[in-house]
Amino acid sequence: IWTYMGSIRDGFYDPEKFFSWFCQYSKNHNAELHLYGTTNMEDYLRTRCNGKELFYHGSVSHDRVSGILANSDVLCYFRSERLDSVSGKFFEYLMYRKPIVYFGPKGDINWRQIEKYPLGIAIDQDTGEQTKTFDDIFNSNCVISDDLLRREFYTSTPEAFVDVVEKMEEEALKY
Repeated sequence: IWTYMGSIRDGFYDPEKFFSWFCQYSKNHNAELHLYGTTNMEDYLRTRCNGKELFYHGSVSHDRVSGILANSDVLCYFRSERLDSVSGKFFEYLMYRKPIVYFGPKGDINWRQIEKYPLGIAIDQDTGEQTKTFDDIFNSNCVISDDLLRREFYTSTPEAFVDVVEKMEEEALKY
């Protein structure tokens, strides 16, 4: 089960490229892609998602998001609206420690970020070139360790948020 959680907006990327790639992949790997979130392309998604390998579920309540992501086998996302910023989705997905697939332009900041991550694969939206093979992440013991998470991505962890709040409270008590 592959999952995309977030907005799908026409205008800054072409989901059809990813859908076409995924349908080809699914023919040999019995995979399903489930899309959750808001969109300005609802008619297109309802038509394109065939209930065989592509499923569009629309928006879901916030309290269901964590369960859906936790029960997924692969988490995927498309390029960011801004090519010079790492998608927040990447950091959200890190916390689930599942394989992450990024589909976007080769060499952009998200591509470079996902190359660092042991369970991440970036796929070029134009050529299909990948940073590594799926066997590298599906058939290995690659995991993101607590140490790597703290060292490379600490500011995006729940612990970092708690630390910031505690520091703010300490500062407030001084006044």
